[in-house]
Amino acid sequence: RFLLSHKRRLFFAGIRDSTDIDAEARVDVTGFSASGQVTPHRVSATFYLGGSDGSGPITGATILRDQLVFFKRNSIWKMSLGAGAIIDVEQVKTHDDIGCVAPNTVKNIGNACIFLSDKGFYLFDGINLRLISEPIRRDLENNTNISEWQNAYAIYYKAKNQYRVSLASSGQTFKDLTYIFDMNITTQSPFGNWFPPQTFFR
Repeated sequence: RFLLSHKRRLFFAGIRDSTDIDAEARVDVTGFSASGQVTPHRVSATFYLGGSDGSGPITGATILRDQLVFFKRNSIWKMSLGAGAIIDVEQVKTHDDIGCVAPNTVKNIGNACIFLSDKGFYLFDGINLRLISEPIRRDLENNTNISEWQNAYAIYYKAKNQYRVSLASSGQTFKDLTYIFDMNITTQSPFGNWFPPQTFFR
């Protein structure tokens, strides 16, 4: 379901597998041969995010600040990978109760990523987490089909430094409404006491 390339390895996450009931919480990692050659066709290690905590399948993935970031519906995980051929993985749950509901909304914008949760759009820099859609919360609640949020689709338009996300409007099942988050208006760190002004949204 999700594929990331990092430090000469491939990471397959959330792949459906009828032989493994927890497969959608699994991360498969490729490795190297005995001679040190990359072996992208062979899985050399497997990890389960959260083990048996029952927090559900992986719902999003990205690379942020040289770390792998995985999302579940109600949690965020970071995975650090050791150097060399030996697989040395440290997985840490960074946040509880907040996660990603729409896999195609996870977009890296450079030094942070934006994603859609059950509570709205969040900005995550690998440590700090900020709800950035509070100024348009009523608009999202009244004018979008919340039951279709899981199918929302976003892109990061790098040339204009804009995060653009399409959702189904109220009563619809197809994506006919687009919001533009203009990152150029972010003139200071988007954490601490900062909240995006109304002009941040289009």
